[in-house]
Amino acid sequence: MSSAAKVLAVFSLFIPSSCSRIAPPAASTPIPSPAPSETIPVVPSQTPFIPELETPTPTILHLWLSPALPSLLGDPLVELTSIAGRPVEIVQERSDADVRVEPWAEVPLTHWIYALVVPFPTLKDGITSEELGAVWKGEHPELQTLFLPEENLFSIEVIFEGDPAENAVIVETEELSEQAWLSPQAVAIVPFESLEPDWKVLEIEGVSPIRKDFDAESYPLSVTFGLSGEPNAIAVLIESLGWPLSNRDPDRLTILVMTGVTALTRATAWTMEQKGLQYPAEKIAPWLLEADITHISNEVSFFDRCPPPKPVREGLTFCSDPDYIELLQAIDVDIIELTGNHLKDYGEEPLLMTLELYRQNDWGIFGGGSNLEEAFEPLLIEHNGNKLAFLGCNSVGPIYALAKEASAGATPCDYERLYSQLQRLRSEGYLPIFTFQWEEYYQAKPTTKQMEAFHAAIDAGAVLVSGSQ
Repeated sequence: MSSAAKVLAVFSLFIPSSCSRIAPPAASTPIPSPAPSETIPVVPSQTPFIPELETPTPTILHLWLSPALPSLLGDPLVELTSIAGRPVEIVQERSDADVRVEPWAEVPLTHWIYALVVPFPTLKDGITSEELGAVWKGEHPELQTLFLPEENLFSIEVIFEGDPAENAVIVETEELSEQAWLSPQAVAIVPFESLEPDWKVLEIEGVSPIRKDFDAESYPLSVTFGLSGEPNAIAVLIESLGWPLSNRDPDRLTILVMTGVTALTRATAWTMEQKGLQYPAEKIAPWLLEADITHISNEVSFFDRCPPPKPVREGLTFCSDPDYIELLQAIDVDIIELTGNHLKDYGEEPLLMTLELYRQNDWGIFGGGSNLEEAFEPLLIEHNGNKLAFLGCNSVGPIYALAKEASAGATPCDYERLYSQLQRLRSEGYLPIFTFQWEEYYQAKPTTKQMEAFHAAIDAGAVLVSGSQ
């Protein structure tokens, strides 16, 4: 019997009783009055019993997660227990799923970007698509050892449609950089979000994911992830996912260019006079202009009485014509480092004039200032949610070039004070960048003293340490 029939049957059973009354006598018969001791029996009214309707059991939504799914996408799905009232169950077989979460899906949702990287000191800047295939097959003549992160292996194999060659080394992401740096001719493939400063990102056919003009559609190291299967379930699931559009968010990206020393004097200044003030930037201007933040350590002060430049000048007393600031304007400088040891070659007046020129151009300064207190002030910059802090010092002198309580100059290397600042800035959420003006050594490798100082700055909280000499 159906549920509806059962309900009707119950009502039929109880209706007669609930409506029963004492039958009245015929109209011609007088109605006797009850004796005082008699009582008229009262039949209690019966309330019909209404059973609860059975609630249909919701169907289970079976999900299959591809092994190629990055953990940032897959982990939230593993924790799902229900979606829109439907219980969720993760199945092991793709064919058992109502919805499949997989690469190259019917409904693409996110674009995952990977980077081809080498240890930072590597001279190579880029490769072709053909060379990339050779790297994967273990046939590249230079990049012979391929490192792959274990947790991203399946997704990278999806891109290449197969297994890597036998020369591939599969390691955990945390160990990737350290092992690659110890291996000659090493190369690695990592997800974009795992990039670190000790990696150099190689261009592929001139395209790089760390460039502003990056085009994901023409970039070979990328894959889309999404949903396939039951359309209604897909629609409900999409609302619960909250996936990012990509692991590369251009609105969170900051491109910082750190250059070495600029000294607009001697042969450089003479060439500018011959070929135009912007001549030194002709080849590199596009690269510098692309950056969100461009840094230059300008080691020489501008001076309105600076002698005309000569290709070769006796002595090491330098200054720059104030007109040469046009070159810095042309490359859209943002930050000027002041740790240079030639800032006060012509005394304090040119440096104070130079600081005023920087202020007029709205350029930030660090590593020096108009007095000792200002010289120790970090330069703080926020861009696209990234908090950067710049500090630097002059470790070599000369003494007259260093800032004092009431005179301008470069920041002296008071390591206790500077490293304390690094610790504080890091605790406040800044990414500290520290620069050294160091004694010049005419050799390719850093000295033990330099390495110790650089590592001490890192231990104090710096995320980048750079030499400016």
